[in-house]
Amino acid sequence: MWTGHILAVLLLAFCVLQTRSDEDHVNYIVGGEVISITEAPYQAVLLFKLKYFCGGAIIAPVWILTAAHCLSLPSGNLITAGLLKVRLGADDANIAWGNHDYDVVGVMKHPGYNASIYNYDIGLLKLARRITYGPRIQCIKMPEVDTPIPYDEHITVTGYGITNTSIAPIDAKLRVVDLTIMDPDLCILHYQLDDTFTITNRMFCASGKDRDACKYDAGGPAEYHNRVIGITSHGRGCAEKEFPGIYAKVSKLRPWVDAVLKANTRKQSNAIVHSKAQPQSRVVADRRMESSIPSVLLLLAVVAIACLPTHCAAGTSNDDNLANLIVGGFKVSIEEVPYQVGVFRDHVFRCGGTIIGRFWIVTAQHCIPDTRAYRYEVVVGVDVPENGQRLPVAEVYLPPNNADGSTFDVSLAKLGRGLHYSSRVACLPLMSPSKRMYSGTPAYISGYGMTNLRSLDTQLRAATVALMGRSKCVGFYREQITIRPYHFCAGFEGGLVDSCQGDSGGPLVVNGELAGVTDMGVGCARAHAPGIYITVGSFYNWLMEIVGEQRNLYEQKLCAPNPPSI
Repeated sequence: MWTGHILAVLLLAFCVLQTRSDEDHVNYIVGGEVISITEAPYQAVLLFKLKYFCGGAIIAPVWILTAAHCLSLPSGNLITAGLLKVRLGADDANIAWGNHDYDVVGVMKHPGYNASIYNYDIGLLKLARRITYGPRIQCIKMPEVDTPIPYDEHITVTGYGITNTSIAPIDAKLRVVDLTIMDPDLCILHYQLDDTFTITNRMFCASGKDRDACKYDAGGPAEYHNRVIGITSHGRGCAEKEFPGIYAKVSKLRPWVDAVLKANTRKQSNAIVHSKAQPQSRVVADRRMESSIPSVLLLLAVVAIACLPTHCAAGTSNDDNLANLIVGGFKVSIEEVPYQVGVFRDHVFRCGGTIIGRFWIVTAQHCIPDTRAYRYEVVVGVDVPENGQRLPVAEVYLPPNNADGSTFDVSLAKLGRGLHYSSRVACLPLMSPSKRMYSGTPAYISGYGMTNLRSLDTQLRAATVALMGRSKCVGFYREQITIRPYHFCAGFEGGLVDSCQGDSGGPLVVNGELAGVTDMGVGCARAHAPGIYITVGSFYNWLMEIVGEQRNLYEQKLCAPNPPSI
Protein backbone atom coordinates (compact mmCIF):
# COMPACT_ATOMS: atom_id res chain seq x y z
CA MET A 1 0.00 0.00 0.00
CA TRP A 2 2.72 2.46 1.00
CA THR A 3 4.79 1.46 -2.00
CA GLY A 4 2.18 2.90 -4.36
CA HIS A 5 2.11 6.20 -2.50
CA ILE A 6 5.89 6.43 -2.44
CA LEU A 7 6.07 5.77 -6.17
CA ALA A 8 3.39 8.38 -6.80
CA VAL A 9 5.31 10.96 -4.80
CA LEU A 10 8.43 10.09 -6.73
CA LEU A 11 6.48 10.69 -9.95
CA LEU A 12 5.52 14.16 -8.85
CA ALA A 13 9.11 14.92 -8.02
CA PHE A 14 10.18 13.45 -11.34
CA CYS A 15 7.69 15.39 -13.46
CA VAL A 16 7.49 18.67 -11.58
CA LEU A 17 10.63 19.39 -9.61
CA GLN A 18 13.01 17.88 -12.18
CA THR A 19 16.51 16.62 -11.53
CA ARG A 20 19.54 17.70 -13.56
CA SER A 21 18.85 15.53 -16.55
CA ASP A 22 15.18 16.44 -16.74
CA GLU A 23 15.76 20.12 -16.14
CA ASP A 24 17.63 19.95 -19.41
CA HIS A 25 15.21 17.60 -21.15
CA VAL A 26 11.59 18.22 -20.14
CA ASN A 27 9.92 20.80 -22.31
CA TYR A 28 8.51 23.61 -20.51
CA ILE A 29 5.55 28.32 -22.39
CA VAL A 30 8.07 31.12 -22.52
CA GLY A 31 7.31 34.35 -24.40
CA GLY A 32 3.65 33.46 -24.89
CA GLU A 33 0.38 35.23 -24.15
CA VAL A 34 -2.46 34.48 -21.74
CA ILE A 35 -5.58 33.31 -23.57
CA SER A 36 -9.08 32.06 -22.75
CA ILE A 37 -9.72 28.33 -22.90
CA THR A 38 -12.29 29.09 -25.62
CA GLU A 39 -9.33 29.74 -27.93
CA ALA A 40 -7.93 26.26 -27.29
CA PRO A 41 -10.89 24.28 -25.93
CA TYR A 42 -9.14 20.97 -26.58
CA GLN A 43 -6.50 21.70 -23.92
CA ALA A 44 -6.52 19.38 -20.90
CA VAL A 45 -4.94 19.63 -17.45
CA LEU A 46 -3.43 16.50 -15.88
CA LEU A 47 -3.65 16.47 -12.09
CA PHE A 48 -1.71 14.24 -9.69
CA LYS A 49 -3.44 14.30 -6.31
CA LEU A 50 -5.20 17.45 -7.57
CA LYS A 51 -1.90 19.19 -8.37
CA TYR A 52 -1.15 20.17 -11.97
CA PHE A 53 1.89 18.55 -13.53
CA CYS A 54 1.27 18.04 -17.28
CA GLY A 55 -0.99 18.93 -20.21
CA GLY A 56 -2.97 16.94 -22.73
CA ALA A 57 -5.47 17.18 -25.60
CA ILE A 58 -9.04 15.92 -25.99
CA ILE A 59 -9.27 13.58 -28.99
CA ALA A 60 -12.51 11.67 -28.26
CA PRO A 61 -15.35 11.63 -25.71
CA VAL A 62 -13.39 9.70 -23.06
CA TRP A 63 -9.82 9.95 -24.35
CA ILE A 64 -6.98 12.37 -23.60
CA LEU A 65 -3.76 12.39 -25.61
CA THR A 66 -0.58 13.24 -23.69
CA ALA A 67 3.12 12.40 -23.40
CA ALA A 68 4.26 9.00 -22.17
CA HIS A 69 6.79 10.57 -19.81
CA CYS A 70 3.92 12.34 -17.99
CA LEU A 71 2.47 8.94 -17.12
CA SER A 72 5.67 7.13 -16.18
CA LEU A 73 7.21 6.66 -12.75
CA PRO A 74 11.01 6.76 -12.41
CA SER A 75 10.84 2.98 -12.12
CA GLY A 76 9.30 2.78 -15.58
CA ASN A 77 5.91 1.69 -14.26
CA LEU A 78 2.75 3.62 -15.01
CA ILE A 79 1.24 5.90 -12.42
CA THR A 80 -1.93 4.48 -10.85
CA ALA A 81 -5.11 5.74 -12.54
CA GLY A 82 -6.76 6.46 -9.19
CA LEU A 83 -4.15 9.12 -8.38
CA LEU A 84 -4.91 11.08 -11.55
CA LYS A 85 -7.67 13.42 -12.67
CA VAL A 86 -8.18 15.41 -15.85
CA ARG A 87 -9.43 19.00 -15.64
CA LEU A 88 -11.15 20.52 -18.68
CA GLY A 89 -12.52 23.95 -19.57
CA ALA A 90 -10.14 25.76 -17.22
CA ASP A 91 -8.49 29.15 -17.81
CA ASP A 92 -6.20 28.41 -14.89
CA ALA A 93 -4.91 24.90 -14.23
CA ASN A 94 -5.34 25.35 -10.49
CA ILE A 95 -9.00 26.42 -10.67
CA ALA A 96 -11.71 23.92 -11.60
CA TRP A 97 -14.42 25.04 -13.99
CA GLY A 98 -17.82 23.61 -13.07
CA ASN A 99 -18.18 19.84 -12.91
CA HIS A 100 -15.35 19.22 -15.35
CA ASP A 101 -12.76 17.36 -13.29
CA TYR A 102 -12.80 13.80 -14.62
CA ASP A 103 -11.64 10.61 -12.91
CA VAL A 104 -9.23 8.42 -14.86
CA VAL A 105 -9.84 4.69 -15.30
CA GLY A 106 -7.12 3.83 -17.81
CA VAL A 107 -3.46 4.85 -18.22
CA MET A 108 -1.52 3.75 -21.29
CA LYS A 109 1.82 4.58 -22.85
CA HIS A 110 3.31 3.47 -26.15
CA PRO A 111 5.03 0.10 -25.69
CA GLY A 112 8.08 1.44 -27.51
CA TYR A 113 8.56 4.40 -25.17
CA ASN A 114 12.22 4.92 -24.29
CA ALA A 115 12.65 7.18 -21.27
CA SER A 116 16.35 7.81 -21.92
CA ILE A 117 15.78 9.51 -25.29
CA TYR A 118 12.00 10.20 -25.14
CA ASN A 119 11.34 8.09 -28.22
CA TYR A 120 7.67 7.12 -28.77
CA ASP A 121 6.71 9.78 -26.20
CA ILE A 122 2.95 9.34 -26.47
CA GLY A 123 0.31 8.18 -23.99
CA LEU A 124 -3.42 8.00 -23.45
CA LEU A 125 -5.78 8.48 -20.53
CA LYS A 126 -9.25 6.97 -20.51
CA LEU A 127 -11.82 8.89 -18.50
CA ALA A 128 -14.49 7.40 -16.24
CA ARG A 129 -17.30 9.36 -17.89
CA ARG A 130 -18.05 11.06 -21.16
CA ILE A 131 -16.89 14.60 -21.67
CA THR A 132 -19.58 17.28 -21.80
CA TYR A 133 -18.80 19.49 -24.79
CA GLY A 134 -19.40 23.20 -25.07
CA PRO A 135 -17.63 26.46 -26.02
CA ARG A 136 -14.88 25.76 -23.47
CA ILE A 137 -14.49 22.04 -24.12
CA GLN A 138 -14.04 20.48 -27.57
CA CYS A 139 -11.94 17.84 -29.22
CA ILE A 140 -9.17 18.29 -31.75
CA LYS A 141 -8.40 16.20 -34.81
CA MET A 142 -5.31 14.12 -35.26
CA PRO A 143 -3.46 14.09 -38.59
CA GLU A 144 -3.68 11.12 -40.92
CA VAL A 145 -1.00 8.47 -40.53
CA ASP A 146 2.40 9.53 -41.90
CA THR A 147 1.22 13.01 -42.90
CA PRO A 148 4.43 14.96 -43.62
CA ILE A 149 5.41 17.66 -41.15
CA PRO A 150 5.18 21.11 -42.83
CA TYR A 151 8.65 22.48 -42.11
CA ASP A 152 9.03 26.27 -41.85
CA GLU A 153 5.30 26.56 -41.07
CA HIS A 154 3.94 28.01 -37.82
CA ILE A 155 2.38 25.87 -35.11
CA THR A 156 0.42 26.91 -32.03
CA VAL A 157 1.52 25.44 -28.71
CA THR A 158 -0.61 25.85 -25.59
CA GLY A 159 -0.09 25.04 -21.94
CA TYR A 160 -0.30 26.23 -18.36
CA GLY A 161 3.43 26.16 -17.72
CA ILE A 162 5.81 28.67 -16.16
CA THR A 163 7.10 31.67 -18.11
CA ASN A 164 10.54 31.91 -16.52
CA THR A 165 12.80 28.98 -15.72
CA SER A 166 14.45 30.76 -12.82
CA ILE A 167 11.35 31.25 -10.67
CA ALA A 168 8.52 29.12 -9.36
CA PRO A 169 5.16 29.50 -11.14
CA ILE A 170 3.13 32.44 -9.84
CA ASP A 171 0.00 31.32 -11.66
CA ALA A 172 -1.04 28.55 -13.99
CA LYS A 173 -3.02 30.51 -16.56
CA LEU A 174 -3.44 29.09 -20.05
CA ARG A 175 -0.93 30.54 -22.48
CA VAL A 176 -0.21 30.23 -26.18
CA VAL A 177 2.95 30.59 -28.21
CA ASP A 178 3.49 30.49 -31.97
CA LEU A 179 6.59 28.60 -33.10
CA THR A 180 8.18 27.70 -36.42
CA ILE A 181 8.77 24.06 -37.34
CA MET A 182 12.46 23.44 -37.99
CA ASP A 183 13.98 21.40 -40.76
CA PRO A 184 14.88 18.00 -39.20
CA ASP A 185 18.48 18.08 -40.41
CA LEU A 186 18.96 21.50 -38.83
CA CYS A 187 17.43 20.26 -35.58
CA ILE A 188 19.83 17.30 -35.51
CA LEU A 189 22.70 19.67 -36.17
CA HIS A 190 21.69 21.86 -33.21
CA TYR A 191 21.52 18.93 -30.84
CA GLN A 192 24.88 17.54 -31.90
CA LEU A 193 26.18 20.12 -29.42
CA ASP A 194 24.67 17.96 -26.65
CA ASP A 195 25.17 14.22 -27.10
CA THR A 196 22.57 13.39 -24.44
CA PHE A 197 19.83 14.05 -27.04
CA THR A 198 18.79 11.80 -29.92
CA ILE A 199 16.38 13.10 -32.58
CA THR A 200 14.39 10.27 -34.22
CA ASN A 201 11.87 10.27 -37.08
CA ARG A 202 9.11 10.14 -34.46
CA MET A 203 10.03 13.67 -33.34
CA PHE A 204 10.14 17.14 -34.81
CA CYS A 205 11.57 20.43 -33.58
CA ALA A 206 10.07 23.92 -33.35
CA SER A 207 11.42 27.22 -32.08
CA GLY A 208 10.87 30.96 -31.91
CA LYS A 209 12.86 33.95 -30.78
CA ASP A 210 12.68 33.95 -26.99
CA ARG A 211 9.66 31.66 -27.25
CA ASP A 212 9.20 28.04 -26.26
CA ALA A 213 7.14 25.61 -24.27
CA CYS A 214 8.41 25.29 -20.70
CA LYS A 215 7.99 23.39 -17.44
CA TYR A 216 4.49 21.92 -16.86
CA ASP A 217 3.61 22.25 -20.59
CA ALA A 218 4.74 18.69 -21.30
CA GLY A 219 2.07 16.48 -22.86
CA GLY A 220 0.19 19.47 -24.27
CA PRO A 221 -0.82 19.92 -27.91
CA ALA A 222 1.06 21.50 -30.80
CA GLU A 223 -1.69 22.54 -33.21
CA TYR A 224 -1.47 23.13 -36.96
CA HIS A 225 -4.57 23.76 -39.12
CA ASN A 226 -6.92 22.46 -36.42
CA ARG A 227 -5.00 19.23 -35.87
CA VAL A 228 -2.78 18.14 -33.03
CA ILE A 229 0.35 17.33 -35.01
CA GLY A 230 2.68 17.27 -32.02
CA ILE A 231 2.86 16.52 -28.31
CA THR A 232 5.12 18.73 -26.20
CA SER A 233 7.91 16.34 -25.27
CA HIS A 234 11.33 17.60 -24.22
CA GLY A 235 14.31 19.81 -25.05
CA ARG A 236 17.21 21.56 -23.41
CA GLY A 237 16.12 24.37 -21.12
CA CYS A 238 13.44 26.81 -22.28
CA ALA A 239 13.80 29.13 -25.27
CA GLU A 240 17.55 28.58 -25.45
CA LYS A 241 18.85 30.01 -28.71
CA GLU A 242 20.71 26.92 -29.88
CA PHE A 243 18.21 24.31 -28.70
CA PRO A 244 14.67 24.15 -30.15
CA GLY A 245 11.81 22.37 -28.40
CA ILE A 246 11.25 18.74 -29.33
CA TYR A 247 7.77 17.34 -30.00
CA ALA A 248 6.42 13.82 -30.49
CA LYS A 249 5.21 13.44 -34.08
CA VAL A 250 1.56 12.37 -33.87
CA SER A 251 1.26 11.29 -37.53
CA LYS A 252 3.98 8.67 -36.93
CA LEU A 253 2.51 7.49 -33.65
CA ARG A 254 -1.18 7.52 -34.54
CA PRO A 255 -1.43 3.82 -35.50
CA TRP A 256 -0.92 2.93 -31.84
CA VAL A 257 -3.64 5.41 -30.78
CA ASP A 258 -6.05 3.94 -33.33
CA ALA A 259 -5.29 0.42 -32.14
CA VAL A 260 -5.93 1.33 -28.48
CA LEU A 261 -9.21 3.05 -29.24
CA LYS A 262 -10.35 0.22 -31.49
CA ALA A 263 -9.54 -2.36 -28.82
CA ASN A 264 -11.62 -0.40 -26.33
CA THR A 265 -14.56 0.18 -28.63
CA ARG A 266 -17.88 -0.93 -27.25
CA LYS A 267 -20.32 -2.33 -29.78
CA GLN A 268 -23.50 -0.33 -30.15
CA SER A 269 -26.86 -1.95 -30.71
CA ASN A 270 -28.55 1.01 -32.38
CA ALA A 271 -27.50 2.65 -35.62
CA ILE A 272 -27.24 6.42 -35.63
CA VAL A 273 -28.54 8.69 -38.35
CA HIS A 274 -25.63 10.51 -39.95
CA SER A 275 -27.33 12.80 -42.38
CA LYS A 276 -30.95 13.94 -42.37
CA ALA A 277 -34.29 12.98 -40.94
CA GLN A 278 -36.62 14.07 -43.68
CA PRO A 279 -37.63 11.67 -46.50
CA GLN A 280 -35.26 11.50 -49.46
CA SER A 281 -37.90 13.01 -51.69
CA ARG A 282 -37.95 16.21 -49.63
CA VAL A 283 -35.02 18.15 -51.01
CA VAL A 284 -35.36 21.50 -49.28
CA ALA A 285 -35.67 21.35 -45.50
CA ASP A 286 -38.12 24.21 -44.99
CA ARG A 287 -36.33 25.50 -42.03
CA ARG A 288 -35.70 22.13 -40.86
CA MET A 289 -38.59 21.39 -38.62
CA GLU A 290 -41.29 19.02 -39.77
CA SER A 291 -42.54 16.22 -37.96
CA SER A 292 -44.42 13.85 -36.02
CA ILE A 293 -40.96 12.66 -35.11
CA PRO A 294 -39.31 15.32 -32.95
CA SER A 295 -36.64 16.80 -35.15
CA VAL A 296 -33.19 15.57 -35.86
CA LEU A 297 -31.01 18.31 -34.58
CA LEU A 298 -27.85 17.60 -36.28
CA LEU A 299 -25.56 20.20 -34.92
CA LEU A 300 -22.10 20.71 -35.73
CA ALA A 301 -18.96 20.46 -34.12
CA VAL A 302 -16.22 22.76 -33.61
CA VAL A 303 -14.10 24.12 -36.30
CA ALA A 304 -12.92 21.05 -37.90
CA ILE A 305 -14.53 18.67 -35.56
CA ALA A 306 -14.06 15.15 -36.70
CA CYS A 307 -11.46 14.34 -34.22
CA LEU A 308 -10.46 11.03 -35.66
CA PRO A 309 -11.57 11.49 -39.27
CA THR A 310 -11.14 7.88 -40.36
CA HIS A 311 -13.31 6.64 -37.50
CA CYS A 312 -16.14 9.19 -37.56
CA ALA A 313 -18.17 7.69 -40.36
CA ALA A 314 -18.11 4.26 -38.80
CA GLY A 315 -18.78 5.23 -35.22
CA THR A 316 -21.80 6.40 -33.34
CA SER A 317 -22.25 9.44 -31.21
CA ASN A 318 -22.71 7.14 -28.22
CA ASP A 319 -19.39 5.43 -28.77
CA ASP A 320 -16.97 6.76 -26.20
CA ASN A 321 -13.94 5.36 -27.95
CA LEU A 322 -14.42 6.88 -31.37
CA ALA A 323 -13.84 10.46 -32.28
CA ASN A 324 -16.62 12.95 -31.92
CA LEU A 325 -19.26 12.63 -34.56
CA ILE A 326 -20.17 15.86 -36.24
CA VAL A 327 -23.62 15.03 -37.49
CA GLY A 328 -25.74 14.92 -34.38
CA GLY A 329 -23.59 17.44 -32.52
CA PHE A 330 -22.34 17.12 -28.98
CA LYS A 331 -24.56 16.82 -25.94
CA VAL A 332 -24.24 19.89 -23.75
CA SER A 333 -25.90 21.23 -20.62
CA ILE A 334 -28.29 24.16 -20.87
CA GLU A 335 -25.81 26.04 -18.69
CA GLU A 336 -23.51 26.10 -21.74
CA VAL A 337 -26.21 27.78 -23.85
CA PRO A 338 -28.71 29.27 -21.35
CA TYR A 339 -30.25 31.45 -24.05
CA GLN A 340 -31.59 28.38 -25.94
CA VAL A 341 -35.35 27.73 -25.90
CA GLY A 342 -37.66 25.11 -27.34
CA VAL A 343 -40.74 26.21 -29.26
CA PHE A 344 -43.98 24.20 -29.13
CA ARG A 345 -46.85 24.63 -31.59
CA ASP A 346 -50.20 23.08 -30.77
CA HIS A 347 -48.48 21.25 -27.88
CA VAL A 348 -45.90 19.58 -30.14
CA PHE A 349 -42.19 20.43 -30.05
CA ARG A 350 -41.26 22.11 -33.32
CA CYS A 351 -38.21 24.35 -33.23
CA GLY A 352 -35.57 26.24 -31.34
CA GLY A 353 -35.36 29.89 -30.45
CA THR A 354 -33.28 32.43 -28.52
CA ILE A 355 -33.89 34.54 -25.41
CA ILE A 356 -33.00 38.15 -26.25
CA GLY A 357 -34.74 39.81 -23.29
CA ARG A 358 -36.80 38.82 -20.25
CA PHE A 359 -40.01 39.00 -22.31
CA TRP A 360 -38.65 38.27 -25.76
CA ILE A 361 -37.92 35.18 -27.89
CA VAL A 362 -36.75 35.31 -31.51
CA THR A 363 -37.26 32.29 -33.76
CA ALA A 364 -38.02 31.44 -37.39
CA GLN A 365 -41.31 32.48 -38.96
CA HIS A 366 -42.02 28.99 -40.22
CA CYS A 367 -41.85 27.91 -36.56
CA ILE A 368 -44.37 30.56 -35.48
CA PRO A 369 -46.07 31.38 -38.80
CA ASP A 370 -49.07 33.37 -37.55
CA THR A 371 -50.13 35.74 -34.80
CA ARG A 372 -52.46 33.31 -33.00
CA ALA A 373 -50.37 33.42 -29.85
CA TYR A 374 -52.48 30.86 -27.98
CA ARG A 375 -51.06 28.13 -30.24
CA TYR A 376 -47.50 28.64 -29.03
CA GLU A 377 -45.49 27.86 -25.91
CA VAL A 378 -41.78 27.94 -25.10
CA VAL A 379 -39.61 26.07 -22.59
CA VAL A 380 -36.45 27.51 -21.08
CA GLY A 381 -33.65 26.28 -18.83
CA VAL A 382 -33.84 22.57 -19.72
CA ASP A 383 -31.63 19.99 -21.43
CA VAL A 384 -34.66 18.17 -22.90
CA PRO A 385 -37.60 20.34 -24.04
CA GLU A 386 -40.32 17.84 -23.10
CA ASN A 387 -39.17 18.04 -19.47
CA GLY A 388 -39.66 21.78 -19.12
CA GLN A 389 -42.54 23.89 -17.94
CA ARG A 390 -44.22 25.42 -20.97
CA LEU A 391 -44.61 29.16 -20.87
CA PRO A 392 -47.45 30.65 -22.93
CA VAL A 393 -46.74 33.19 -25.65
CA ALA A 394 -48.77 36.37 -25.15
CA GLU A 395 -48.14 38.10 -28.50
CA VAL A 396 -46.53 37.31 -31.85
CA TYR A 397 -44.97 39.86 -34.21
CA LEU A 398 -44.20 39.12 -37.86
CA PRO A 399 -42.09 41.37 -40.09
CA PRO A 400 -43.59 43.12 -43.13
CA ASN A 401 -42.85 41.96 -46.65
CA ASN A 402 -39.81 43.32 -48.45
CA ALA A 403 -40.08 45.18 -51.77
CA ASP A 404 -39.61 41.93 -53.71
CA GLY A 405 -42.44 40.24 -51.81
CA SER A 406 -40.14 38.17 -49.62
CA THR A 407 -40.01 38.42 -45.86
CA PHE A 408 -37.35 37.71 -43.29
CA ASP A 409 -38.07 34.24 -41.98
CA VAL A 410 -38.27 35.42 -38.37
CA SER A 411 -40.89 35.75 -35.67
CA LEU A 412 -40.74 37.71 -32.45
CA ALA A 413 -42.62 36.15 -29.53
CA LYS A 414 -43.51 38.09 -26.39
CA LEU A 415 -44.03 36.15 -23.18
CA GLY A 416 -46.85 36.91 -20.77
CA ARG A 417 -44.43 37.35 -17.88
CA GLY A 418 -40.75 38.13 -17.59
CA LEU A 419 -38.13 35.42 -17.19
CA HIS A 420 -35.99 35.09 -14.07
CA TYR A 421 -32.36 34.80 -15.13
CA SER A 422 -30.07 32.17 -13.63
CA SER A 423 -27.20 29.91 -14.69
CA ARG A 424 -29.73 28.01 -16.83
CA VAL A 425 -31.74 30.95 -18.19
CA ALA A 426 -30.03 33.98 -19.70
CA CYS A 427 -30.36 36.33 -22.63
CA LEU A 428 -28.10 36.74 -25.65
CA PRO A 429 -27.30 40.18 -27.08
CA LEU A 430 -28.13 40.92 -30.70
CA MET A 431 -25.28 41.59 -33.09
CA SER A 432 -25.39 45.19 -34.30
CA PRO A 433 -25.91 45.76 -38.05
CA SER A 434 -22.69 47.80 -38.02
CA LYS A 435 -20.61 44.71 -37.26
CA ARG A 436 -19.25 42.70 -40.16
CA MET A 437 -18.88 38.93 -40.32
CA TYR A 438 -15.98 37.36 -42.19
CA SER A 439 -15.60 34.07 -44.02
CA GLY A 440 -13.94 31.41 -41.91
CA THR A 441 -15.04 32.88 -38.57
CA PRO A 442 -16.17 30.14 -36.17
CA ALA A 443 -19.82 30.25 -35.13
CA TYR A 444 -21.54 28.31 -32.36
CA ILE A 445 -24.94 26.72 -32.86
CA SER A 446 -27.23 24.81 -30.54
CA GLY A 447 -30.64 23.18 -30.42
CA TYR A 448 -32.69 20.12 -29.51
CA GLY A 449 -32.97 17.00 -31.63
CA MET A 450 -32.66 13.25 -31.85
CA THR A 451 -29.81 11.18 -33.23
CA ASN A 452 -31.80 8.06 -34.09
CA LEU A 453 -35.01 7.86 -36.06
CA ARG A 454 -36.26 5.20 -33.65
CA SER A 455 -35.49 7.39 -30.67
CA LEU A 456 -37.43 10.27 -29.17
CA ASP A 457 -34.29 11.74 -27.69
CA THR A 458 -34.32 15.53 -27.94
CA GLN A 459 -31.26 16.16 -25.79
CA LEU A 460 -29.68 19.60 -26.18
CA ARG A 461 -26.69 19.60 -28.52
CA ALA A 462 -24.24 22.16 -29.78
CA ALA A 463 -21.21 22.53 -32.02
CA THR A 464 -19.18 24.94 -34.13
CA VAL A 465 -19.32 25.73 -37.84
CA ALA A 466 -17.43 28.18 -40.01
CA LEU A 467 -19.03 31.19 -41.70
CA MET A 468 -18.92 30.92 -45.47
CA GLY A 469 -18.32 33.61 -48.10
CA ARG A 470 -21.39 34.86 -49.92
CA SER A 471 -20.16 34.02 -53.42
CA LYS A 472 -19.49 30.42 -52.41
CA CYS A 473 -22.89 30.18 -50.72
CA VAL A 474 -24.69 31.52 -53.80
CA GLY A 475 -22.70 29.18 -56.03
CA PHE A 476 -23.67 26.09 -54.07
CA TYR A 477 -27.40 26.90 -54.20
CA ARG A 478 -27.60 28.64 -57.59
CA GLU A 479 -30.12 26.20 -59.10
CA GLN A 480 -31.99 25.23 -55.94
CA ILE A 481 -32.54 28.13 -53.55
CA THR A 482 -32.46 31.89 -53.97
CA ILE A 483 -29.91 33.26 -51.53
CA ARG A 484 -31.33 36.65 -50.64
CA PRO A 485 -29.40 39.66 -49.30
CA TYR A 486 -30.40 38.79 -45.73
CA HIS A 487 -29.11 35.21 -45.97
CA PHE A 488 -25.69 33.83 -45.17
CA CYS A 489 -24.25 30.32 -45.07
CA ALA A 490 -22.31 28.44 -42.44
CA GLY A 491 -20.90 24.94 -42.38
CA PHE A 492 -18.10 23.09 -44.11
CA GLU A 493 -17.68 22.60 -47.84
CA GLY A 494 -17.38 18.85 -47.45
CA GLY A 495 -20.59 18.57 -45.44
CA LEU A 496 -20.65 16.31 -42.37
CA VAL A 497 -21.57 19.27 -40.18
CA ASP A 498 -24.93 20.97 -40.45
CA SER A 499 -28.11 21.96 -38.69
CA CYS A 500 -31.13 19.90 -39.62
CA GLN A 501 -34.78 19.27 -38.85
CA GLY A 502 -35.78 20.65 -35.48
CA ASP A 503 -32.98 23.19 -35.42
CA SER A 504 -35.09 25.83 -37.14
CA GLY A 505 -35.25 29.15 -35.39
CA GLY A 506 -32.27 28.37 -33.19
CA PRO A 507 -29.26 30.60 -32.60
CA LEU A 508 -26.03 31.02 -34.51
CA VAL A 509 -23.63 32.83 -32.20
CA VAL A 510 -20.50 34.75 -33.13
CA ASN A 511 -18.31 36.25 -30.43
CA GLY A 512 -21.02 35.93 -27.81
CA GLU A 513 -23.75 37.64 -29.85
CA LEU A 514 -26.75 36.38 -31.81
CA ALA A 515 -25.61 36.72 -35.42
CA GLY A 516 -28.09 34.50 -37.22
CA VAL A 517 -31.34 32.52 -37.01
CA THR A 518 -31.32 29.00 -38.43
CA ASP A 519 -33.41 29.09 -41.62
CA MET A 520 -33.09 26.38 -44.30
CA GLY A 521 -30.90 24.27 -46.56
CA VAL A 522 -30.84 21.28 -48.90
CA GLY A 523 -30.86 18.04 -46.94
CA CYS A 524 -28.63 17.92 -43.89
CA ALA A 525 -24.85 17.82 -43.76
CA ARG A 526 -24.47 17.28 -47.50
CA ALA A 527 -21.31 18.33 -49.29
CA HIS A 528 -21.66 21.72 -51.01
CA ALA A 529 -24.95 22.36 -49.18
CA PRO A 530 -24.21 24.42 -46.08
CA GLY A 531 -26.87 25.62 -43.66
CA ILE A 532 -28.62 28.88 -44.53
CA TYR A 533 -29.23 31.48 -41.83
CA ILE A 534 -31.00 34.83 -41.52
CA THR A 535 -28.60 37.59 -40.55
CA VAL A 536 -29.73 39.44 -37.42
CA GLY A 537 -28.65 42.76 -38.92
CA SER A 538 -31.34 42.45 -41.59
CA PHE A 539 -34.23 42.56 -39.10
CA TYR A 540 -32.51 44.40 -36.25
CA ASN A 541 -34.20 47.78 -36.83
CA TRP A 542 -37.68 46.23 -37.18
CA LEU A 543 -37.21 44.24 -33.99
CA MET A 544 -35.93 47.24 -32.03
CA GLU A 545 -38.92 49.28 -33.21
CA ILE A 546 -41.38 46.62 -31.98
CA VAL A 547 -39.70 46.36 -28.59
CA GLY A 548 -39.42 50.13 -28.26
CA GLU A 549 -43.18 50.53 -28.79
CA GLN A 550 -44.06 48.55 -25.65
CA ARG A 551 -45.85 50.60 -23.01
CA ASN A 552 -44.05 49.05 -20.07
CA LEU A 553 -40.44 50.22 -19.81
CA TYR A 554 -39.52 46.85 -18.30
CA GLU A 555 -40.71 45.18 -21.52
CA GLN A 556 -38.57 47.52 -23.64
CA LYS A 557 -35.32 46.10 -22.29
CA LEU A 558 -33.26 43.65 -24.30
CA CYS A 559 -29.99 41.93 -23.48
CA ALA A 560 -27.21 44.49 -23.14
CA PRO A 561 -24.89 44.49 -26.17
CA ASN A 562 -21.32 43.33 -25.77
CA PRO A 563 -18.78 46.16 -25.47
CA PRO A 564 -16.88 46.89 -28.69
CA SER A 565 -13.60 45.04 -29.05
CA ILE A 566 -10.45 47.13 -28.82
